[in-house]
Amino acid sequence: MSPWSPSHALPIRLLLVALAAGILAPMLVIGAYGITTVAQSERARAETGVVKLADALASNVERQLVAYRDLALSLARARHLLDDDLVVFEDIARDMAKRAGVTLVLVDEQGRQLINSDAARGAALPPTLHAQKLHEIIAGGQPFVSNIRPSTGSNELTFAVLVPTTTHSGVRYVLSLAPKLSVLSEIVKQVGIPAGWLAALHDRDNRFLARSISEEKFVGERAPFWDTIHASSGTLQTTDREGRPSLLAFTTVPFGGWRAIVWAPQAVLYAGSRALIWWGLSALAVGLAASVALAFFLARQIEKPIADLNHAAAELGAGLPVTMPPTYLQEAKSIGAALGTAARNIAEREVALKAAAERANHLLHEIAHRLKNQLALIGAVVRQSGRTAENVATFSEHLEKRLQALGQSTTLLVASDWKHTRLRDLIDAQLESFSGLGTITLTGPDVPIGANVTQYLGIALHELATNAAKYGALSRPDGRLAITWTAEDGRLRLIWQEDGGPPVSPPTRTGFGHLVVGRLISSALQAETKSEFLETGLRWQIDMPLAA
Repeated sequence: MSPWSPSHALPIRLLLVALAAGILAPMLVIGAYGITTVAQSERARAETGVVKLADALASNVERQLVAYRDLALSLARARHLLDDDLVVFEDIARDMAKRAGVTLVLVDEQGRQLINSDAARGAALPPTLHAQKLHEIIAGGQPFVSNIRPSTGSNELTFAVLVPTTTHSGVRYVLSLAPKLSVLSEIVKQVGIPAGWLAALHDRDNRFLARSISEEKFVGERAPFWDTIHASSGTLQTTDREGRPSLLAFTTVPFGGWRAIVWAPQAVLYAGSRALIWWGLSALAVGLAASVALAFFLARQIEKPIADLNHAAAELGAGLPVTMPPTYLQEAKSIGAALGTAARNIAEREVALKAAAERANHLLHEIAHRLKNQLALIGAVVRQSGRTAENVATFSEHLEKRLQALGQSTTLLVASDWKHTRLRDLIDAQLESFSGLGTITLTGPDVPIGANVTQYLGIALHELATNAAKYGALSRPDGRLAITWTAEDGRLRLIWQEDGGPPVSPPTRTGFGHLVVGRLISSALQAETKSEFLETGLRWQIDMPLAA
C-alpha cells in the first residue's frame, strides 16, 4: 500500500504545526544569534562607558588643576612680588585667596613661610614641612602638584599646586596654592556616575584623594594594590573593596600624575546585556508557543471550509441543493497585507521621529552650552558694572551699552553658526557707533577668530572706544585712532593707539573698562595686555593665542 494512501493521510492541523516549526526553526537560530550579538555589543558598550567615564574624570581633574596652576602662575608673576614688595603682594594674595576659596602660602628657599592667607596678618608662621620638595621645585623651575598631605600648621588633609618664581633682585620663592580637598570630591560627583558604579581619585603615592562613596573612610588611605600597576591607562577585571567582581578602568591625569579610577560591579555593568538575553530568549519562546497555537487556530479555520466542502459534496451526491457557507480566508489574507503595510509605515515614522528627536536633543545641548557661556559673560558684565557705577541711572546706561556691544559680537557669531568671525568685522561692528568721531584707521590681515575671542575682545574694544569718545582721541574732531594687528606663529598681536586727544594719565581708580582691558581679558583669553598713558594718547596692546 502506498504511504500516501488515504489510510496514511495526516491531519491538516499536524501539517500546519510542522510547517510553522520548519519556518520558525531557522528564524529561532538567527534570532538567538542576533540576541547574543546585540547582548555582546551592549556588553562592549558598557565596558567602553567605564573607560570613557575614567577619561572624563581625568580630563575634569586636569582642567581644574591647570586652572589652579594658571592662577598661581599669574600671582607668581605679579609685579609687586617680582619687585620684592611683599606688603602689597600680601594684600593681593589674601584678596585672591578669599575670592578663589584657597590657601596661598609664600615660602622662601629656607622653607620659611613669609605669607599665609589663612593666618592672621603679622602672626608667627611655622616653617614648611616639605623643605626638601621646595628645593627640588626651585631647581626644576616648573609648577608641581603635591600628593595628599596634612596642611602646614594643622592635621587637615589637602593638596597644593606649587609654582617657583624668582624676583628681579634674585630672591627665589615658591608660591603654594592649596584648595579645599572637597573640590576633588565635587569633581568626582559631577562626572555623572551611573547608579551602582563607583569612582575614585588617587595621588602618585596611591592614596585616596576622593571617592564617590564612603569617602570619609578612605580619603588619605593607601591602596597597595596599585603599587604594581605602572601603566598610564587601562582596564582590569578585579574584586573591589566591597568584595564584588568588577570591571575597572583607570587613566593618569597628565598634570599631576594622579590616577582617575572608575569601576562597575559586573552584576550592575552587565545587567542590561543579561536582561536583553533573558527577555530575548523569553520572547523567542513565547513566539514559538504563539506560532504553534496560531497554527492550531488556523488549522481549525481551514478545517471548517473543508468540512463545508465535504458536506456540499454529500449534498450533491444526494441530489440536494448545494449550500456553501461563506469563508473568510481571502479577507484574512487581505487584512494581513494591510497590517504588513501599516507596520512598515509605522516603522518608517518611528525612525523619522527618533532622528528628529536626536537632532532636537543635539540642538538643545548646543544651545544650552552657548547660553551658559553667554550668561557667564553677561553676569561678569553686570557684576562689574554694578561695582563701578555711581548710581542706578549710570548703571542702567552703562549696562545697556555694554549689552548692546555684546549683542553685536553675538550677531556676528550667529551669522557664522557660532564657529568663528573675522577680526575686521568685529572691529567694524564695535566702532560703528563711533564712526563720526575723529579719524579711525584699521591696518591688519584678514584673521579668523573664535567665539571666545569674539565675545571678550568685542567688549574690550567697546570699552576702549567709549573711553576714547569721552576722554581720549575721539573726543576731538582732529583726534586720530589707529588700530593695527598681526597674526604670526599662532598668536594675535593688536595695538590700539590714540593721538591728538586731550592729555591722558593713569586712572585714579579701577573702573569696569580698566578691569575689562586688563585682568578680565587676560584671564579669559590667556593673553598679555599692556596699557600706556603716553603724551600723545592712550596706547593699549594685547598679545594672545589665536586659538583662545
